Amino acid sequence: MEKGFSDERIIPVYLDIQGLYDEKDLFFSLAYKINDALLINNSMEINNFGDFKRYLKNIQTDKIIVVLADEFEELQMRVDDGKMERSVFSHIRHLMQHENKLIFIFCGTHKLEEMAADYWSIFFNTALYLKINFLNKENTIQLITEPVKNQLKYDELAVEHIYKLTHGQPYLTQLICHTIVADLNNNKKRNYANINDVDNAAAEIINTGADHFSRHIWDNTNQLEHLILSILAQLLTNKHLDNIGAEPIYQKISNISSKFTRQDYIKSLDRLITIDVLFDKNARYGFSVILFRNWVYKKNPLEKVRAEIE
Repeated sequence: MEKGFSDERIIPVYLDIQGLYDEKDLFFSLAYKINDALLINNSMEINNFGDFKRYLKNIQTDKIIVVLADEFEELQMRVDDGKMERSVFSHIRHLMQHENKLIFIFCGTHKLEEMAADYWSIFFNTALYLKINFLNKENTIQLITEPVKNQLKYDELAVEHIYKLTHGQPYLTQLICHTIVADLNNNKKRNYANINDVDNAAAEIINTGADHFSRHIWDNTNQLEHLILSILAQLLTNKHLDNIGAEPIYQKISNISSKFTRQDYIKSLDRLITIDVLFDKNARYGFSVILFRNWVYKKNPLEKVRAEIE
């Protein structure tokens, strides 16, 4: 009976595509990281895809190299900026199909189907897709408590509050926990966390969270979507609600600008739901992540968004 790969045969290699400049940098960096992971010293010069192919042929290993490519959407930005040729997608596809030593796992904030350029379709017949969504409450609690169970104790209310703020979004849950631990270690010198510590961490993230929220969500939404998010954040916060019907949002939009039709509004609302920024519960709408709602309310209030539209 054929035996599956053991853990010892799988070698992870992390590649942050955001930090790469051009295609030469892509394949040089990948080779460098593979060398490091396999503990080999292959000093072959790599300037292009052909060099990288020859480099792979020189590697004598029975290991399976799993390339964890983060921020994969940055590839399109490099092509759009003229720093990479469109052929980079064909080159990666070739590696995915023909190099038994390599397995690629691409991670990013956008669905491939949403990418504007048609060359992303190169991946459609090659890759499998797995949506990593919000953790359930049980798994969120484990993510909060297990990594620090011997060093830090969370009050039950603190754990509940973290889950309420993040809805189990893994990165934001870890970010709040990291911020709390740093604050306790550096300032408060204690090994338990309460709900006030959670609020302090959330406030710090909101004040310094441009990278977390702007780059990944706000900067990837259009003017009408900004308006929807800002209006919704204001309505829900001021009325102390978790969700609201569609009509009050559209009424405010109509009062601000006549250039957005109801059809435009419904289309944008649907898109915000599709990308998990908003949820739809019986035709009532709210933010999937309260922490993001609080960030919108503070950093992109309606007055600011309205001025940008006008």
